[in-house]
Amino acid sequence: MAESDQACCEVEVAPLPRSRRLIVWSSLAIASLLAWLYLLWMPMSVADLGAAGALFRPLPSSWANAILLFMMWAIMMVAMMLPSASPVIAAYARGAGRRSAAGGAIASFTAGYLAVWTIFSLIATMVQAALHGRGILSARGTLRPTVGGAVLIAAALYQFTPLKRSCLTGCRSPMRFVTSERRRDGEIAFVTGFRHGLSCLGCCWMIMALLFVFGVMNVAWAAALSILVLLEKVLPAGRLVARVSGVAMFAAGIALMLQVSSASARPTRHVGYHLHDRPLDSRH
Repeated sequence: MAESDQACCEVEVAPLPRSRRLIVWSSLAIASLLAWLYLLWMPMSVADLGAAGALFRPLPSSWANAILLFMMWAIMMVAMMLPSASPVIAAYARGAGRRSAAGGAIASFTAGYLAVWTIFSLIATMVQAALHGRGILSARGTLRPTVGGAVLIAAALYQFTPLKRSCLTGCRSPMRFVTSERRRDGEIAFVTGFRHGLSCLGCCWMIMALLFVFGVMNVAWAAALSILVLLEKVLPAGRLVARVSGVAMFAAGIALMLQVSSASARPTRHVGYHLHDRPLDSRH
């Protein structure tokens, strides 16, 4: 029923000229590719930045590290979320038509969308620093197993909430969202993009929280979660994908909890060490 309602509310808009369509899609592809390349490079210290590191040297090391951590989160959100937002951005480009200012409007819409995820990145940076400071997050960016299991279960349950369903519906009907929002805000592109970013945040924030479970700096898991977000939004069976992934998250969370419980129930073996024993290398 929801899909039929969506279909009847879609507004017919003339397709983009081939040249503009090429510009829009190639720009999105290049921006996403550059973001993924940055994540593969992943500078973790000022020294890793090379000559650009000179910009950070006047700052205290704690500030420089915090800025690098924020940059990692912000660019990771571009890499993970821009591909799944591309259909909405393309729909906005179609709605902008052939106006001379259409290019600026499309860029402003995209900036509004990414502004939401930039704010999310700032919050995620502060959360990561707080968790690490309390010893809940390891140096590799993974939560303690008990906490990780709880986050997996929470993410699983969120997949079945009305808020998730409502936000996912908005993300799955790009032209309907764009036309309704343009009527509401008088075609202020940045505001429209920001509103869509909020809808996307409501749809995906718990999936992003799973990065703390699998490893904040684990590019492979970031790519896997990005694909999950994309499938939820673009596949005809996207809602089913969300439910099935919710079941998988719940099962993984329970399994992790049981594993921790089983490990804690095992008797502890005490091993004696002698003075001539070699010290353990902390790197292993």
